[in-house]
Amino acid sequence: MSLVDKFPEIQAVLDGGSDGCIVCADCLDVLPLMPDGCVDAVVTDPPYGVKFASWDDSRPPDKWFEEIQRIAPSCAVHAAQGEIWSWPKPDWVMAWFMPGSINRTKSGKFRHWEPVLIYGKERASCDSKVFPPIGAKRNGHPCPKPDAIENWLVGAFAKEGELICDPMMGSGTTCVAAKKLGRRYIGIDISEEYCDIARDRLLQLDGKRLAKVVKHQGLFDV
Repeated sequence: MSLVDKFPEIQAVLDGGSDGCIVCADCLDVLPLMPDGCVDAVVTDPPYGVKFASWDDSRPPDKWFEEIQRIAPSCAVHAAQGEIWSWPKPDWVMAWFMPGSINRTKSGKFRHWEPVLIYGKERASCDSKVFPPIGAKRNGHPCPKPDAIENWLVGAFAKEGELICDPMMGSGTTCVAAKKLGRRYIGIDISEEYCDIARDRLLQLDGKRLAKVVKHQGLFDV
């Protein structure tokens, strides 16, 4: 089955007929259907395997990792400190610092920074920044990233009007950043709950809210 048959909203974004869409699906079912080099960058925060939720069962950088490098010339991937060495060698490593954080690593040390692994073209003019930590469960997600971090990465890896893809978008922070900054976006997540949260957040940027009657409808153009 082709992309246009199975995920027409994505095809509409790729064709320039839509500025963005949210797709509720497993990215392993979506990414193989997307053409080579069809997006300008991938920015994503895959599960860390720390058992915060049922879906958080470490997704090793296998098939989806190969696919994101195929569809985008630049990929920025959030990673846990202790898992850096399990990833393929990146072309560069960026970092965000969170002074005052009380989060701890598996070895019990205070965790005051996190890496962002860069594969392909490194487009950021600055490779590290300081952002205050935020509490868990923000936007209905157990381990969200601050909006400011995704604003930084989206702004660095895509110019205005260019296309960002987040294949494991969670509550949609990457897509929200893209819409705020005038970038186009494709957001994919396997959780209906998180897709609805992302849709609602995107609609709120236009002063709207997601109606209960359209929740869990799968494809949704926002």
